[in-house]
Amino acid sequence: SNFKVANYLDVDNSFGSINNMTLFKNRLFFWQTDAFGTVSSNERSVISDNNPGALTLGTGSVLDRYEYYTTLNGEKENQLRANTQSDGAIYWYDAKRNELCSFNGNLNSVSKLKGVQSYLNTNKDIILKDPVAAYDKKYNEVLFTLVNNTLVFNERIDAFTSFYNYSPDYYAEFSDKLYTFKNLKLFKYNSGDTNNLYDDKSKEAYISFVVNQNYPISKTFDNVEYSGDFTDDTNFSEIYFETKRQTSYTLDNEDIDY
Repeated sequence: SNFKVANYLDVDNSFGSINNMTLFKNRLFFWQTDAFGTVSSNERSVISDNNPGALTLGTGSVLDRYEYYTTLNGEKENQLRANTQSDGAIYWYDAKRNELCSFNGNLNSVSKLKGVQSYLNTNKDIILKDPVAAYDKKYNEVLFTLVNNTLVFNERIDAFTSFYNYSPDYYAEFSDKLYTFKNLKLFKYNSGDTNNLYDDKSKEAYISFVVNQNYPISKTFDNVEYSGDFTDDTNFSEIYFETKRQTSYTLDNEDIDY
């Protein structure tokens, strides 16, 4: 939280403000309105000599320099969710030019190369003010939610494959799973009956607490407490406990103090 005086690096402001940044393959990339580039952040060079191990050379500057990959594509301000990345590429929506772009060492207008630019041009006036992108690691799909559906690019076959008829408000990406948000509701992607996605049916909720501290030692729990913001109809109705050898009887409302 301590910053040195004037410890910053200026980029070329003729390409607009810096609107977003991301880490990709241990490098720092940035978007301006009309440009996309990388910042050399605390770089090091490793050399070898006759002794075991390696010698590391570094400089004292945190931000050394910046480099542009293109000044023909960028990312619009206040659209922080319009980009995502896979293991091999960064993807984003360039609202100013109405293009879907990718970067894997080389920059491409993937919407033009893969034949969906006419769809973007036709629907330009109804594309969301805040488009959302995400990457589905299970099927290697890049998801672009631009209008009232989701456009899908599949990395395995290197082509746009379909439209999905859902349009979540937000994606939450984790290393092994993907969640979507819609109307203040949370859904696990690639799970459950897709025909019931985003419907108004009531959902059952489960919470599992895994107790593993000092696992070889037998333990006795007289009371278990949990806290949160609850109303009369959102408290747990049943609770039970289990180990490898034992399972408790089910506690109902009479055993749960509210």
